[in-house]
Amino acid sequence: MTVRRWTTGILMALLAVVALTGPVQAGTETGFDDVSDESVFAVPVTWLRTAGITTGCNPPANTSFCPGDTVTRGQMAALLARVLDLAPAPGGTFIDTFGSVFEEDINRIAAAQITRGCNPPANDTFCPNEPVTREQMAAFLVRGFGLTTANNQNFFVDIQNSVFLGDINALAAAGITLGCNPPDNKKFCPDDPVSREQMAAFIWRAKGQPLAQPTVRLVAAGDIGRCDLSTDEATAQLLDQLFANTDGAVAILGDAVYPDGSRQQYQDCYEPGWGRHKSRTKPAPGNHDYNTTGAAGYFGYFGSPAGDPSKGWYTYTLGSWQVVVLNSNCGKIGGCGAGSDQEQWLRATLAANTKICTIVYMHHPRFSSGMHGDDDGLSYLWQAFEEGGVDIALAGHDHNYERFAPLTASGVIAASNGVRSFVVGTGGTNLRPAKAPRHGSEIIIDDAHGVLVLDLDDTGYAWQFVDTSAAVRDSGTGSCS
Repeated sequence: MTVRRWTTGILMALLAVVALTGPVQAGTETGFDDVSDESVFAVPVTWLRTAGITTGCNPPANTSFCPGDTVTRGQMAALLARVLDLAPAPGGTFIDTFGSVFEEDINRIAAAQITRGCNPPANDTFCPNEPVTREQMAAFLVRGFGLTTANNQNFFVDIQNSVFLGDINALAAAGITLGCNPPDNKKFCPDDPVSREQMAAFIWRAKGQPLAQPTVRLVAAGDIGRCDLSTDEATAQLLDQLFANTDGAVAILGDAVYPDGSRQQYQDCYEPGWGRHKSRTKPAPGNHDYNTTGAAGYFGYFGSPAGDPSKGWYTYTLGSWQVVVLNSNCGKIGGCGAGSDQEQWLRATLAANTKICTIVYMHHPRFSSGMHGDDDGLSYLWQAFEEGGVDIALAGHDHNYERFAPLTASGVIAASNGVRSFVVGTGGTNLRPAKAPRHGSEIIIDDAHGVLVLDLDDTGYAWQFVDTSAAVRDSGTGSCS
């Protein structure tokens, strides 16, 4: 599987809220409440979201796109770096980009010869905070997408004096721009700033008008409810925002309530917060649940969605993905080793799976830099993940957030057949500091409660770890094997 990583700063800085002049019907397909499905920009905006190029402008809910906001030159760099999947590049090209959240992206488009600067002839500055004009946008797209400039035919009456004449004509010849004064469209308005919705349309046409991928959301965390803390309510409020305009499911990665998982504790300490989303919740049992005999509180509270109480493992589909939920409390269910009931069921389930993409989750992590560390007792299950084409594995138990590179069952980094995993024990209980990062660890966050947001499409996924201040602390995209 291949993975593309974006920086948190880029994601956050692209998101600015604009005040709308009137009500707009929420778009079911676009995913934004300020871009109607009937908008002329609906298809490009939907594609931009489902392709992971932008998520919205009001994190963490991201229910708005802010279509009328102006795109800055720095934001333009980020958009092009994403859509063209440009490689990292050394800096030093411009003197005004150091410390900018877009610095890496500006370096990338400079190395790719997409930008030359903003102060000719020296061109030693980039002006990252200035708005992108329509004529500048033309030059960016022509260079980025390798279009041939066209000076021999003028498509518009107001571009003769533009230094970007050839680029504008090239954009028109390729059908990427139609003009700025419909229905005549005899003008291009070269000096006008570009809005977010216009930029969505330009990039979408330059990419060949690709179809949008349908997405569904899975929000995951473990180690959640306590009556003596309020942090579980703070993460529950994240769920309220994240599902305000999106369908999907909540994955409980074990230990949904402390200290003993009793039915009363579920009622008193879990139900008032995360219980608001019980109808969409698909849980996995944790070790604290078994402090109550047979995890009777857990199975009694969640009911049939939690599976057979004698097993605790089950499977379901979410959009185009297969989701497998395991019980990692191995000593309570007859073991997790080779030949165990759960291991045999897991292998049979993965062998019968017809979906391209698969997620597995349970409470205990196979790999972790947290207090508990690796769980070698889960190696046979992980071997089944590896051989069965699992793309993502989720767990809790250690009270921190951690993301790993794709790993084999023995902990070797393997992009081709390894499984990417996340530890998300940040749902509400007390946090614990992690230890030194183990091999394959890519990021550890042990100072914030939050949830992992996975937006899943037919062939891949985008992830974000969102903390209770609504900050995106980690993010990226990946494709299914």
